[in-house]
Amino acid sequence: MPTAIKRLMAKVVQNDSDCWLFTGSKTPQGYGRLNVGGVPVPTHRVAYEHFVGPIPPGHQIDHLCRVPSCCNPDHLEAVTPAENVRRGLLGALKTHCKNGHPWTDENKIRHGKGFECRECNRDRSRVRREERMADPVRQAAYLEYLRTYSRKIKEIA
Repeated sequence: MPTAIKRLMAKVVQNDSDCWLFTGSKTPQGYGRLNVGGVPVPTHRVAYEHFVGPIPPGHQIDHLCRVPSCCNPDHLEAVTPAENVRRGLLGALKTHCKNGHPWTDENKIRHGKGFECRECNRDRSRVRREERMADPVRQAAYLEYLRTYSRKIKEIA
């Protein structure tokens, strides 16, 4: 696993909360994954086994920081599945979104039936805008839309 840990650490950035955020491939739930011997393995398990030791049989790795992409061994603990579920249901332990942004009332916005991180929403919008402006056809269509929209606003006013 020495090469796996090197590959893992090459894709890790540290945030303000000392989370080691994996920036590579992630599951839809935000957990990092790394191919080890052709098999996708959760990055938190790779980090735990390398820095702490073997995961006891029948145990799962719990993120004490509640950040799925974190692989800092100080933020990981081997627990029983029941304890992992109990902690997850508490929700009070959640201090950061899946991308490591603070999970505060000021940083949450309503999204469907739940909440979403305001910073993640802003980042996603910025990326979409940059993609749109990088494509000349989409850029022209967007600028035409803006011209039409501003004409309609002027007509109303």
